Amino acid sequence: MLGFYGVKSQKYKFALGYTVLLVPILAFEIAFTVYAFLYIDGASSLIKNLMYILYPRNPGLSTTAWDNMHRELQCCGLQRNWDNNATALPISCCPIPSGAISPFECTSQNSHRSRCDIVISSGVTNDLYTFFCVGAVIASLQIIIIGLSAWMTHRLKHKPSNANRDSQKIVAPTRVVTDYSKY
Repeated sequence: MLGFYGVKSQKYKFALGYTVLLVPILAFEIAFTVYAFLYIDGASSLIKNLMYILYPRNPGLSTTAWDNMHRELQCCGLQRNWDNNATALPISCCPIPSGAISPFECTSQNSHRSRCDIVISSGVTNDLYTFFCVGAVIASLQIIIIGLSAWMTHRLKHKPSNANRDSQKIVAPTRVVTDYSKY
């Protein structure tokens, strides 16, 4: 609104204020884009490390959160090093078929095949790539907008002194009558 008002009313200070306000916004967009780009590769290792640290070692610690993650992401745990004779896994690691009769036992044979750290880190990596692409496009558009705004501000500053006055009066056109009798 500030830029539109500055250009429409041809006030240099408002247009300059708009242009100056665009610069920190551009700096934020560039920082966001660089941040997303830098963490695309490091996100998966960071997530894996945090998950290994936070993985519940005792049965009562945040099992609800892990159960929800197993069900929603269709993954199971952090490591897939159990063999075919592994003990029972959490029931949330298995897709429960319709018509299953209790007691249903979740084993490595019928559990989700994906590890949760890989599912989450690949999702975050994809999201960071999307943020990077969107940020780059928005920052590019912002550079164009700042250029146009600076150009309009420059034009307002260096406009002729009589640009706001009506130096030439608009005169109504006179009616021209053509005499066709000569032809």
